[in-house]
Amino acid sequence: MKPLVAPVALATYGATIRPRANSIHNAHTRATNTARKTSKAPLLEAQASSTPPTRTKMAIVGVSVLLFASVFVLVNMMRVPVYDESITISAALSAPATGPAAPTQMHVAFAGEVAVKGYTAIRTSTAAAAELRLGMTVSWATAAKTATSTVRYGLSKDDLSTLQQATEPCEQYDFCSYTSPWLHHVTIPGDKLTPDTTAIVCAGDLSYADSEQYRWDRWGNLVEPLIARMPWMIAPGNHELERPCQPDVSKFVAYQTRFRMPYDPENQLQRRNLYYGFRVGLVHFIILTPYVDSTTTSLQHEWLQQEFQRVDRSVTPWLVVIMHGPWYNSNTAHQGMEPHMIMKKNMEDILYWNKVDVVVAGHVHAYERSHPVYKEKVVEDGPVYVVLGDAGNREGLAPTYFDPQPEWSAFRQADYGFSMLNVVNRTHASMQWFEDQAEGDAILRDTVVLTTSNESAGEELIDSMTANVSVKWGKQVFKDVLVDKAAPVAVLKAQLYALTNVPVERQKLMSKAWKGMLKDDADLAALDKLVDGTGVMLMGSAEVVHKPTEPVVFIEDMTTKDIAATGTVYPAGLVNLGNTCYMNATLQCLRPVKELREALMAQGGGVSADLANNFTTALKDMYGQLDGSVDSITPSMFVSVLRRAYPQFAQQSPRSGGYMQQDSEEFLSTLFSTLQQTLTQPAGGFKSLGPTSNVVDALFGLEMDEKLECTESDMEPVVTKKEKALKLVCNITIETNHLSDGIKIVSTGDIGSSKLVFELVSD
Repeated sequence: MKPLVAPVALATYGATIRPRANSIHNAHTRATNTARKTSKAPLLEAQASSTPPTRTKMAIVGVSVLLFASVFVLVNMMRVPVYDESITISAALSAPATGPAAPTQMHVAFAGEVAVKGYTAIRTSTAAAAELRLGMTVSWATAAKTATSTVRYGLSKDDLSTLQQATEPCEQYDFCSYTSPWLHHVTIPGDKLTPDTTAIVCAGDLSYADSEQYRWDRWGNLVEPLIARMPWMIAPGNHELERPCQPDVSKFVAYQTRFRMPYDPENQLQRRNLYYGFRVGLVHFIILTPYVDSTTTSLQHEWLQQEFQRVDRSVTPWLVVIMHGPWYNSNTAHQGMEPHMIMKKNMEDILYWNKVDVVVAGHVHAYERSHPVYKEKVVEDGPVYVVLGDAGNREGLAPTYFDPQPEWSAFRQADYGFSMLNVVNRTHASMQWFEDQAEGDAILRDTVVLTTSNESAGEELIDSMTANVSVKWGKQVFKDVLVDKAAPVAVLKAQLYALTNVPVERQKLMSKAWKGMLKDDADLAALDKLVDGTGVMLMGSAEVVHKPTEPVVFIEDMTTKDIAATGTVYPAGLVNLGNTCYMNATLQCLRPVKELREALMAQGGGVSADLANNFTTALKDMYGQLDGSVDSITPSMFVSVLRRAYPQFAQQSPRSGGYMQQDSEEFLSTLFSTLQQTLTQPAGGFKSLGPTSNVVDALFGLEMDEKLECTESDMEPVVTKKEKALKLVCNITIETNHLSDGIKIVSTGDIGSSKLVFELVSD
């Protein structure tokens, strides 16, 4: 990758200030709603152009979460058309608009090259164009399972005569106690696709579900108005790496099942959505992940070498790699030997040797762009590395950078924003970063012109519309600042912000090349005196970045105990030690009772000849382990003490010799009985039904009024009495639909000609 002398916007295309992403999203939401009223559920709409486009534009974001204002940008993604004729398509799900079979969480993605059969449209004579036949995968979720997954599409909205059905049945996945909706994926053949579509690339950390699976559903519905109408290409981040309860469930099960990126099921090296490649327009994209093995003997490394062999620079002269963890990062966050740094050690050479142009990553919650770099040194033909972890998240920004700034780091800023990669032709592209604003348009802060390391033709076009100027700011002088005369003034100001840290809104520019202060709407191309050697004076104070008053802590840098304390992940589990599920379930149900855990922590503990004391100490220690872990723990000590103190829980099967299953209610009664003996400290801080001698009665004790009356004679006196208990029994019969039904079965009953009635009163 060879940049021009200074970062500028491309002369032949120019740069524009884009509206804020949330305003664009709202406009698309309105368009989506209108379309649904007219054609039930249109999912894909586009028009082809009869003139082959040569420009590719793509929005690339580093972290995609619920903050739309910082994430999504609608831009055009064009490719070489397969057919000369114009094609208009519209796809709609073959499903009702309401009910359990209604589609939700809809999204579309490129499916890579799709085999086409039986289509008679006139092909272009260009072999390269015919090779780039992209399919489109349509995905959605339903509450009910359907016999087939079907998409209707055709040449117009009024004629959705073509059906496409999935080659695989819809699927579900289980995650702890959660069961996903039914998930559908259908691929539309490439011949029906238009060459003019829109797209987003996201470098990981999508919903921040972090094992809370309902967040995936909520997030899927939230972003549907956008990602159901354009290709949505993703990479896995560390927040897609979740913690299922079942040992046979993949940690990527939600990411792998909910999305369908381009992959070859017959390629034994590929692991579905974890790493893959796709080609669109003049760009070949490669998606990688640091969160599976990336060593030189790994499947991913072997697949990457195979994918580089598929790259044809005569068809796709631009080569872009997307991954979540950044290889070049001067922010203090996410340093050390995290998985992405191990990946860099194993793969940096192969990316350099194959002349990758741009590498985009996220993970660090800030923005940074490098010079072309290889092995920590600035080189002319190295990739440009961009960190785009600034799109928004629940953890905040990463505001602290190492000082001094490394030589390879060209620009860095910790603010929310987004980036755009504009591929203009086979040799030149530009990349801009916009800082999002609380109100109004996003502000262009960084821009750079790129020339592909694969070809060098076309530089004379740039030279004819540029000027090398000298900028004086206070006592500092910046020589050879390359001004793109075809670009707006905002691009020049973004360059100066990168050099001086003077915000665009504070900049005042004076020069002999124009009169007075340079206006934002000035046409630089019309300034005949703006030539090489022109002097420019910049006035304005630099922006001061203050060190945060409190250190920023990220989940990835926290200890397991600190992570568990945040409550943002599932509580740690208990390993089953031979039919101990009765015990595990009971202990986990009691664990949320904060007062019980506090009483246990206040217990002196220690091992003694008293088995009840040893039981309580083992319970205290086990809860302490659970509180300090995010992974499952093995309760070996507690189980050992339980079986010694109460041999009925140590019964073994005479046939297999393994421990037998036990009753949860019996275990709960045993546990309460033991703690009544050991947790006898005053319970004045607990709200209870009256004076109690132990913590168990104070926390779990209930009192029932029993009334016995004769229904056949008023002469019999009514007998009432009070009864204390530690639990309510719920009988489950064929008539039990709710918990309250089961309790009523127990609390009402006939005894001969008398009726026993319990009235449940809660405080």
